[in-house]
Amino acid sequence: MIHSHGGPTHQSFRDWFPFRQLVIEAGMAFLSVDFRGSTGYGREFRWANRGEWGHADALDVIDAANWAAAQPWCDGRLAHYGASYGGYMTLCVLTEAPGLWRAGLDLYGDSEIAESYRHGDRPGRIDLERMMGKPDDPESAPAFRRGSPLYRAERIEAPLLILHGRKDKRVTPLMTEKIVEALEIEGKHYQVHWYDEEQHGWKKRENRRDAWKRCLDFLRRHLLEQVDED
Repeated sequence: MIHSHGGPTHQSFRDWFPFRQLVIEAGMAFLSVDFRGSTGYGREFRWANRGEWGHADALDVIDAANWAAAQPWCDGRLAHYGASYGGYMTLCVLTEAPGLWRAGLDLYGDSEIAESYRHGDRPGRIDLERMMGKPDDPESAPAFRRGSPLYRAERIEAPLLILHGRKDKRVTPLMTEKIVEALEIEGKHYQVHWYDEEQHGWKKRENRRDAWKRCLDFLRRHLLEQVDED
């Protein structure tokens, strides 16, 4: 399991992360990636994905996945998991390196960052503008388009699970609705589940447990069962 954190100005820690423990107990290794744009490595690294959302940082994650696949403890079967910006990274890496993955887990991630700028809440809009500019600026528009995996949905090969809260104001439900429409048009294998009362993340314990169960069931079906068959 390759994991990308949210943010992107955040980092992975040696902390208690229940889903990571569940993945490990199910028999999978778990690798968290601090891609460019992460905090904790100095200002230059933190700003290294300015104008590069969904591109250079996604390539960092793909490099980490290729490294993992080459290790003696890995049999080459890879999945990607992330929430918020990490969910966005799921869509980005599945479109950027489609043959690398056996499954993708996208929790409330963006699919079209210009539309997210237009429809999301003010803090998210300020952060996006600080890193990418304004989508209507002719100089920024190409980077917004390049950083929007919605326009490359036909490249996705791995089965994809998407979970989202209907009341999300940071990454609005429109982002999942758009990628689901594209996946449907392209005839891709996906599952989507909505949490009607949730916002950006799960507040209710029963929803956290349900989300983890859905993720594990999806991984068992598309990753672990393939191991047994092979």
